[in-house]
Amino acid sequence: MEPSRQNGSRWDTESPHPTGSSAVRNQEESAQPLPRVARLRAATRRRRTGTGTGTPTVVTTDGFTVDLVAKKVHRDGVNVRLTPTEWHLRETPVVSPGRLVSQRALLREVWGPAYVENTNCLRVYMAQLRRKLEADPAHPRYLITEPGTGYRFES
Repeated sequence: MEPSRQNGSRWDTESPHPTGSSAVRNQEESAQPLPRVARLRAATRRRRTGTGTGTPTVVTTDGFTVDLVAKKVHRDGVNVRLTPTEWHLRETPVVSPGRLVSQRALLREVWGPAYVENTNCLRVYMAQLRRKLEADPAHPRYLITEPGTGYRFES
């Protein structure tokens, strides 16, 4: 049996719904905003990193240098490779040195709102960052933990 056409759309003989039905179009249309939201979040994040907003684009300490535009970190003249998650964790407090960033804010920014209670994950990643950036990770000088509250970047 051949499929028939009705109003320019193709009817499937197996299914009672045409492939051009409004249900299918609604599913396709509802999937489109997600990339838009992702682009909007990325633009907002880029804006917060300081390109043109008066925030420094290169942060230099005695131990390492963070280039927010080039997304590079150098420690003792050597390029340090950070994972995307580590970079995002590093980038958020660096744009406002000395200011406390709450655990919830970091978790929401890096992993999303579903993970705001997952502080263990945050502790593990901050320990990794300290091992990569601090001269003495057991006694951090730059990535300071405020117990039960959050993290502070001291330059």
